[in-house]
Amino acid sequence: MKDAVHLIASEIREMEYASDVYPSCGEISEISRAVPPLLLLFISSLVQSKLKQCSLAQALIQAARPQTSITPLVFGLAVQLDHEFGSEFLLQQLSRLGFCASYDEVTRFKTSLMSSGNDRIPDSGASFTQFVGCVADNIDHNVRALDGNNRFQCIIARDAPIIGISPLLYRYRPIVIYYVL
Repeated sequence: MKDAVHLIASEIREMEYASDVYPSCGEISEISRAVPPLLLLFISSLVQSKLKQCSLAQALIQAARPQTSITPLVFGLAVQLDHEFGSEFLLQQLSRLGFCASYDEVTRFKTSLMSSGNDRIPDSGASFTQFVGCVADNIDHNVRALDGNNRFQCIIARDAPIIGISPLLYRYRPIVIYYVL
């Protein structure tokens, strides 16, 4: 039994995981690609559902290599829970149990998402995609009218093409400056 554990552990250590790029939607949908075959074989002998097999395996991988991997299902669940519930407490508790990424990682992901402009994404050789987004805002102004109570309300909407969105989202790493005295 110990030999099997050592084989699975060495297979997890030898797998290459990107820790500088967040998983894309395609990586999240291809759930079994991020799991070593021996680990998948072990878990499939215990659990029948393919989704549960991959989620348990990726939770084990994330627990074994917390600093050097961002597994797609564990990360995707954290982002989805943050979007649905917005609870820091929920994410921290599930992260401590090993079921999802931490609240800090989701916050780092949102920061990366907001700061990813064309000048911030290095050339990765990936093809850029283009889509059209709708930009809208409302205006509420107090307008001086005869009785002084009328308001002017307006909604402005415009289609704006957004060009140069890369499919790769690089992980935000804050710059830390140390002073030596």
